[in-house]
Parts: sequence; C-alpha cells; structure tokens
Amino acid sequence: MKKILFTLIVPFYSGFVFPQWFWQNPLPQGNVLNSVKFINASTGWAVGEAGTILKTTDSGENWQIQSRPTINDLHSVDFINDFMGWAVGDSGIIVKTSDGGLNWISQLSGITSDLLFSVDFINQKTGWAVGFYGTILKTNDGGTNWIIQSNNNDYWLTSVHFVNQVTGWAAGLSERIIKTTDGGMNWISQLGDSGWGASDFYSIYFVDQNTGWAVGDGGKIVMTTNGGFNWTNQTSGIGSVLHSVHFVDQNIGWIVGEPNTILRTTNKGIDWVRQFYSTDIYLQSVYSINSDTSMAVGRNGLIIKTTDGGVNWISKSNGTSISLFSVYFTDQNTGWVTCYDGNVLKTTNGGMDWDKLTTGTNNWLTSVYFVNSNTGWAAGWNGTIIKTKDGGENWISQSSGTGFDLWSIHFINPDTGWAVGEQIVLKTTNGGRNWINQAVVSNTRFTSVYFANQSDGWIVGLFNTILKTTDGGENWISQSLQTFDIDLSSVFFIDQYTGWIVGIDYSSWSGIILKTTNEGVSWVSKPSGAPNYLFSVFFTSQSIGWIVGGFGTILNTVDGGENWTTQSSGTNNGLNCVRFIDQNTGWVVGWLGTILKTTNGGITFVEEEEINEMPTDFTLSQNYPNPFNPSTKIQYSLPQSSNVIIKIYDILGNEIETLIKEEQPAGTYEVTWNAANLPSGIYFYHIKTGYFIETKKMILLK
Repeated sequence: MKKILFTLIVPFYSGFVFPQWFWQNPLPQGNVLNSVKFINASTGWAVGEAGTILKTTDSGENWQIQSRPTINDLHSVDFINDFMGWAVGDSGIIVKTSDGGLNWISQLSGITSDLLFSVDFINQKTGWAVGFYGTILKTNDGGTNWIIQSNNNDYWLTSVHFVNQVTGWAAGLSERIIKTTDGGMNWISQLGDSGWGASDFYSIYFVDQNTGWAVGDGGKIVMTTNGGFNWTNQTSGIGSVLHSVHFVDQNIGWIVGEPNTILRTTNKGIDWVRQFYSTDIYLQSVYSINSDTSMAVGRNGLIIKTTDGGVNWISKSNGTSISLFSVYFTDQNTGWVTCYDGNVLKTTNGGMDWDKLTTGTNNWLTSVYFVNSNTGWAAGWNGTIIKTKDGGENWISQSSGTGFDLWSIHFINPDTGWAVGEQIVLKTTNGGRNWINQAVVSNTRFTSVYFANQSDGWIVGLFNTILKTTDGGENWISQSLQTFDIDLSSVFFIDQYTGWIVGIDYSSWSGIILKTTNEGVSWVSKPSGAPNYLFSVFFTSQSIGWIVGGFGTILNTVDGGENWTTQSSGTNNGLNCVRFIDQNTGWVVGWLGTILKTTNGGITFVEEEEINEMPTDFTLSQNYPNPFNPSTKIQYSLPQSSNVIIKIYDILGNEIETLIKEEQPAGTYEVTWNAANLPSGIYFYHIKTGYFIETKKMILLK
C-alpha cells in the first residue's frame, strides 16, 4: 500500500549523527538517560548515552528525539531559557544549542580524554563544567572559549552548582566538596580531607548561598545551612547509591538513586520518605519544575512524572525493558521477538505496535523461527521448545528430551528442523512432534545452526567450533580453524557454498568475521573493526549483509563481506539478533528491550543535489497528483528529529490506514499511498508530531 522515499537534507558543517535505525521499543528510546532539565512548566530536555537528546514542550507528556550532535555519552544538560543550552559528556564533549535544540554545535573544551559529568550556567555567557581528574572548566562567552580552572588528579568531580556568578560548589569522589567565592579562580576544600570515609558524592544542589545538600554512595546525604562551612549527616534510610538531589525551595526536595529509589522531604531533609515507582529500573537523575510537578529519568530510557508530590508516578515512556534475544519476520508487517522472561512479542504492522504473547514457559527464549505467518517455533533454556500454528496466539510445548539449554533453532520446511545448545544437537522430521538427539560428541556450547538445504548444514559454537554435515545431520565433520582463542556465535549461508560466521577473537579482543565460498572447506578471516563480541549475521544477497554485536554495533557490507562499514545504531545496548526481509527493511533486537528498525538498509541517504540547509519549518505539502487514481504522493518536512504519525481518514472520519508511525530524523520525506481497493471520494491525510499537527484533503477519482 505504501512506498517511502527518504530524502535526508544534512547541513555539512554540523557533524550531526543521523542514524537510519529508529527505535520501536522502548519509546521514545531505550538508552540510559542521565540528566533532565526544565526551564518552565512545559519545556525540558533530557540527555543520555550515545549522544541521546530528548525534548518536551508539553510538561513531559511527549518527548521527541533531537538530532544527535555526538555519539559520545552525555551526562549533564543545562538550559538558561527556551533556546540556549549546553550538554557535556565523554571525551570532553561540550555541545551547545541556540535554537532550543534544533541544532547543536560542538564547542572546544580543551580536553579530549576526560569525562565531563556536570555543567551549570548562571546566565547566557557564564558557566562551568566539571569531570574526571578534578577538571573544572569555565566560560565567560557562552562556551566559545573554555578556560581550565583546575586539573587536579587527586580527585574526580561529578557535580557542579552555582547560585550566582561568584559562588558555587563542586562535589565528587571520596566525599569531596569544594567551594569558590570568586567565580572559580580559587577553590577551597570543605569536605574530603577530614576522614569521613570513602563514599563518593554524585550530586550537589543549593537553593541559596547558605542552604544545600549533597548525595552519593551508601545512601549518603549531607546538608549545610551556612554555605558549606559545616556539613551534617541526614538519614536516608537506605544503603544504596543516590544519584541526584534537587530542591524546589528550602523545604521540599527529591533524591533519586538505586535501586528504584525516590526520596522526598518537606522539612529540609530532617525526614526523608521513600516513594515508589513500580519498576526494576534504576533511576539516575531528577529535576523539579515546581512544588507539585517533578520528572525523573533513568535507565532503559525511563521517564516518569508526578503531579501529586510523588504519591503517584506515571511512566512517560512506553514498551518493555525485558532483554530480547531473537527476531524473525515473514513479511514487512508480521514478526516475532523472543524475550528472556519466556514471552514472545508480535507485530502485525511492521513494528509500529508490539503485543506481548504468553507462551506457557518462564524460561529464556533464545531463538525463534517461522516457516510461514502461522507456523513457528521458539527454543530456549532447560531444553525448551514450543510451537505455534496460529501465528503465536497459542503455543504448545514440545518434548526436546533434554534439559540442556538451547541457543538456536532452524527449519527448512514445516517438517524438518534442528535445534542446538549445550553439548546437544536435535533434529525433527515431523514438525517437532519428535526431536532426536544426533549424538554429536562435544563438551562445548553450540550457539547457532543453519541449513542451506535438507542435506548441507553448519553448526558453530564456543572454542572455535565449526561443524558441517552433508547428510542432514547424521554425520558431522569439523571445519574448525587452528586456534582456540575464538568463540563463534552465529552462522549464515546464502547458498550451499557461500557463508559467514561471526564471534569474538580473544587474542585481539575484537569481533571476528569468517567467510567461505567453498562450503566451508576453507574459511577466510575478514577485518571487522569491531572491538567487541559480534552476535548475529544476516545476508539478503551474495553482496549485502549485516552483523550486530555488543555496545550497539551494526556493521554493513555491500561487497559480500570483503569490507564492512559501521552504521550508527543510536544506542550502546548489546544487540543480539538482526534480520531483514529485503535489502532495505530490517530489524535488530537486543538488551533492555531494544528493538530498532530501518527502511533504507541502515544507511543515510543525502539528496543528490547538494543542499546545505535543513528544513526550517514543519510542513505538510498538498498531495500530488490530486485528484488521483489510484496512487498519490504525500511530501512532508521535519526541521528536527520527530516521532511522526501519518494517517488516512475517509470523509466520515473513519481511520483507513496508518502510513507512518516511527521516529525520523530531520529532512524531507515522501510517502506514496495506493488506494486501489477504495471507492472514489474525499479522503484526508493527517500528520502529527510532538510539535506539529496538520490535515489536508485529497480526492480519489476513479
């Protein structure tokens, strides 16, 4: 029904990262969020891992992903008005925006190896950033130039806060608190030299020149009422890490930390009352807007909000954070994902929505395979094999005859399939009613199985295990390399001759890629450039393929694996499985509920005619042609990354179809709608983003 043409317009000077892999779960995204800042009751930003920047303009009800200025982790964000803000992070990165986050420009910090953990601005020109090795940076010109005020290797600083242009504090490891009264020219130690212990402070906040708090390891809370001359302990009632403290006035404040810790006080911290949010996700930062509205952000993209002082916390992020192991699609719309809690996620609209299906098991499900839209299997720990005949709505347990964990399952038709795992290889020839142990002698873990046809198949595993069969698994021959320093995790063949294997080479601690063009008689190693484990490989043709692995790694080849290029996944989460249904459309799943999708092969298309400017406004153009029969094109522009929904309605307001429902980077897009199965008449197309809503009329004339 639809065809999407991506025309991405990139300003060449910006250095922005525009990943063409978009989050489908959790939403708006699933990276760790380290810091959140509101400048009024409506508008705020959050930053986190992999250069993530989110913005809200409706009090945190909806969040939009902004264009990433860096792939480095961001640890702190600060804004001084609707337009001007800064964020800091790994490798001394400092980025600034002057248009509310539409564009972010890198600033020269003067350091490239240190992590910056906290940034605080007192006005448009004056601000400070602190980080590892006692680094303190100051700017007097809005960040154009940064001056190193301190670089003391004896301690690391994790938080900085100023109450005016001259008076501020910084806190850090080993209970270090330092203060300045001359804008940072001189810093005086207030804590850290008196033998209070080895606790680390992670956050410091003052409501005026006298009253402030610092929090850190072991539930540590200290307070001062005389500008830090004296600090007194307060009782948190917990012994875990406290990450962030913020007060709205001298009495009311919050602290968040681990695990699932939210503390609130209404009497300056004399009493701290624990509040709860029903999740196992650890919180990392909280910033209050006013006395009755607060936001908190944390791991797995967690965003929660309270409007009643913390009696109730409401999630503003959607989706599961359960780690995901395997994905399989039978067409552009229908797919399944297996979870470590024994459930299966299913989509019937290309991943726009995912429904959780119960399977009757609580064991980890590590692999899923479907032979058509109805019939499929999943395998997992403790010998679990389950089968569905109705697309996953119902699952039947099959007897594997083993209690060993299973790691991979593969079928070549509705009857014939294999499952492999800890020291075991199983085969069925009757759809799984019976599974027969093929008696492969091994003390290793088999991690992946793939058959090119009923006879020729391969198994790979730990300790450089590569086995091949030419008789459907009756006999297996070793094709292993002459080394024991590698573990292999995934095997894929495009035909009986050409295949690839991926894993890790411990001798160089890098991802390994092996290729064969002679049925595995010989394997040739190809450089991956990946300094971590590679978990899954998939090809759509002899030339085009993808590999995914640890720390958000996605690799792509267009020459059969001779050369591999890194694609921007937009996350640091481990990625366990990749699958495509054609050379453009594919999905990746991984840890912490990560589901990513691409509709252009994961690469960034730049318009052939060079254009230096992004769209400056949200626009929805009139469809062309109009009237039309039976298809028409709809063009729209996004000045910044947005969660885009485009729907078609008839003249009575009935929803006909959803054309787009995904996160898209800034650019100009075109979607083709085919109405061949609909009657003539008036129809409406409606676009909605976090910042823009518009509806236009079109006429279908047959």
